[in-house]
Amino acid sequence: MQLAGWMEPVAARSLSRNQTPNRHLNARMKRSEDPVLFVEFDREDPNINSQGFRGEELRESKSPDVFRIAVLGDSVAYGYSVALENTFPARLGALLASHRPVEIMNFAISGQGTPAQARLLETVVWKYQPDLVVLAYVLNDPIPSEFMVQNVGAAMRATARLDKLGKNSQFLAWAYLQWIKATGALLGGVDRYKAFYEQDKYWQPVVNSVQAMKRSADDHGVPLVAVIFPLLRDYESYPLGYAHEQAGKLFQQTGIPYLDLLPAYRPFGHRYFMLTDEDDTHPNDEGHRIAAEAMVSFMEPFLGE
Repeated sequence: MQLAGWMEPVAARSLSRNQTPNRHLNARMKRSEDPVLFVEFDREDPNINSQGFRGEELRESKSPDVFRIAVLGDSVAYGYSVALENTFPARLGALLASHRPVEIMNFAISGQGTPAQARLLETVVWKYQPDLVVLAYVLNDPIPSEFMVQNVGAAMRATARLDKLGKNSQFLAWAYLQWIKATGALLGGVDRYKAFYEQDKYWQPVVNSVQAMKRSADDHGVPLVAVIFPLLRDYESYPLGYAHEQAGKLFQQTGIPYLDLLPAYRPFGHRYFMLTDEDDTHPNDEGHRIAAEAMVSFMEPFLGE
């Protein structure tokens, strides 16, 4: 998703501060000067390094024997409400270390979709000399910022609690509730994602951004791969199969190897990975663990010597 903090897909009814697990792990957001990025992390937040991302300080220079992997994504790749060492990027680094020295650089920013990720790749990521770029694709990525500005913005202005909510992380949860209401009304309350995959005005920016990332990666001689994260919904009657198929087709046509995590998640059932009963987007520690383990064999061919 491009609008980051305003519409982070956290639990629709988990609005009180004591209902969000490990809320201290979720970094504060602020408006970005770049209109494509729209928001960024507050670098004064203790979860964020001086470069503006989660994790240890990043260095542009690197040792020749170290294989660097750059991760692009949103709050899922950031590890919403998950301790840093338990996030899939951190776990992946630990698992791949048995193959060769690996350094994982997490450039995920909560809520950002493919247009913002393409911008970050071009303006920030390359200077850190990655040897592999991983795009963590979440099914809400086609939802554009202008949609949220019009719909959530109107709800925020009409709410007397705006000033109070705007000062704490639960503002994200509240804004998401407004988004649920807005999209429910616009989309008939059936499937708030379907229209964003069916209509070109929403899907085409994803296509353009993925193609731009592929061209950029080719220009730098660096492999680009994608990982599709499923939503945490009943896998026996999973309603988002069309989104997986459409995203997978895009990656295939663009020449980007991809891993769909739905088969890895399905045997456990969706509730096994939920942070709360209402959050259908952010996997818990186990969700990150299963994701990292599934990625290892997928990424081995790209590690080189």
